[in-house]
Amino acid sequence: MIPFCRARDLLNLACLLLAATSLANASTTEADDASTAQVEVSSLRAPAAIPYKLAYHLMRAVAQTGEPPRVTAHVRLFGADKSPASTLKLRLLGPNTDQPIPVSPTGEVSIPLDEAALNDGAEIVSNKKKGALKASIALQPHFTTTPVRYRDLVATIHSARQVRDEILPWYLRLVLPTVNAINVCFAGTDQAVTVHAATDVRRIADRIDTEDDVALHCARFAANESDIATDAELITPPGVTYRFAM
Repeated sequence: MIPFCRARDLLNLACLLLAATSLANASTTEADDASTAQVEVSSLRAPAAIPYKLAYHLMRAVAQTGEPPRVTAHVRLFGADKSPASTLKLRLLGPNTDQPIPVSPTGEVSIPLDEAALNDGAEIVSNKKKGALKASIALQPHFTTTPVRYRDLVATIHSARQVRDEILPWYLRLVLPTVNAINVCFAGTDQAVTVHAATDVRRIADRIDTEDDVALHCARFAANESDIATDAELITPPGVTYRFAM
């Protein structure tokens, strides 16, 4: 059982990292949909302080997936009612460290990679009390060119597995699921991805995923589809999102 996280699936490596290192202490419930790479941490340690080394190791593992990284980590903080924490302020504090951590109006946090702060034993501290914040921590595929080729999709899945192996202890790697696919998701219904190769094939977006409680319609692509040529292009309309899946 993974403590203090409420996750729609176990592919959220940030959640697994927090569970493995006992970041916080809160109850968990599993949501119905098992296809979303999202997690909410239901409380932060009083006085809302997080050991920086946990965030640092996650962000370092993500940075090592390529230049630019094939995987990105998105950390957003909310009020207890899921509204943006408009007055939230974060600082990275240690005996010889004191620097602000940027927070966007929507609550997205830009966590720095600062080796000196890590060696200083710094913590991320906020101006909020325990229980006043919730965090959504999502690992997402990152593609820099379009259309995405199938080989790039497969390489990104392998990069996500690399992050998993980097941040999880060996005993959790033995029992917890890994990333096996990427969902290509649309906001509307009746959508499809065209797999463009020698012959074009349409893959219907017939899987339901959710983001911020909004239903998405997704086409699933696994890493081991031998009937798709490695240089095949995935043709999509603008505005699609890519999400890791089991």
